[in-house]
Amino acid sequence: MSERVTCPRCGDYVDGGGVCPECLERARATRRENLQGELALRRLSGHFYLLGMLGAFASVFGGLAVSATRTGYVALGVGVAVCVAVFALGHGVARLRPWSVVGARVIGVLLLFAFPLGTLLGLEALYVTVRYRELSRAEYREIVALTPELDEPPIPVWQWVVIALLVAAIPAWFLLRAG
Repeated sequence: MSERVTCPRCGDYVDGGGVCPECLERARATRRENLQGELALRRLSGHFYLLGMLGAFASVFGGLAVSATRTGYVALGVGVAVCVAVFALGHGVARLRPWSVVGARVIGVLLLFAFPLGTLLGLEALYVTVRYRELSRAEYREIVALTPELDEPPIPVWQWVVIALLVAAIPAWFLLRAG
């Protein structure tokens, strides 16, 4: 015989544990209302991933092609560290972490000065993080955990292949230009 416990969300008794059907349905409804916001945040995280990867490759190959001095290596290290931080920020945005909202806004403001593509990405980062800021709260992450059936499917393999080709093209361009 299953044990009767209280629903952690509303306090009603539930057979077998978990949440009551009413709370689960409310969680599904809330999640369906916010799927566009989740998609916007995932798209922003993808842009941060790409920015981090491209920036790291540009820092490494651009820095090595330009200068092999101590100053060049320091600039190279700083560039790679910033790109790793942007990549980690993309991971935080994808996982709806609260700290990533602040970081995305800071990067968004900095990107506004990188006209024209950086400006567009900066505007997107600022708009998305202001418009959908409630999605990074702990309460919403609980709703996401309750409704895994509404998760988006992973990125298709062909999109990863295109990204890999774009990322491989950057060092190839620098090597051809240097040689």
